[in-house]
Amino acid sequence: MFFTGIRVDELVTLKHSDFEGNTIKIRRTETRVRVNESHYEYLVKEFPKSSAGVRTIIIPDSYAWIAAKLQECTAFQEFVFVSESGTRMTTNVIRRRMEKSCKARNLHRSRRIKQEEHTEVFCWTIMWTNVW
Repeated sequence: MFFTGIRVDELVTLKHSDFEGNTIKIRRTETRVRVNESHYEYLVKEFPKSSAGVRTIIIPDSYAWIAAKLQECTAFQEFVFVSESGTRMTTNVIRRRMEKSCKARNLHRSRRIKQEEHTEVFCWTIMWTNVW
């Protein structure tokens, strides 16, 4: 995620068909819609926010194992990032888990997080998604 430039709202809408070798096709995004005053619904839009959002990103060789493991662990689901119950994870879930990971490693928002730390936090977040 951090070496690829993929956004969280794109990450949670990835499907297995988006992966090809060491590339990921970015074709959709998530949007949050207010249903009523106290409830939001998270929807998958089959198009990104702008035409620049349609792209193919390359996974660095040193992180290709993460993509392979994700696909292996959720092979029978439509989306790559799913909860234990099989429902698609939302941006809110990923962001909360990343915040917990940062807090556990004493990395605070006020401090600029280095690229390597981002990757470590992301890897821990992935492990917390229960796909391992």
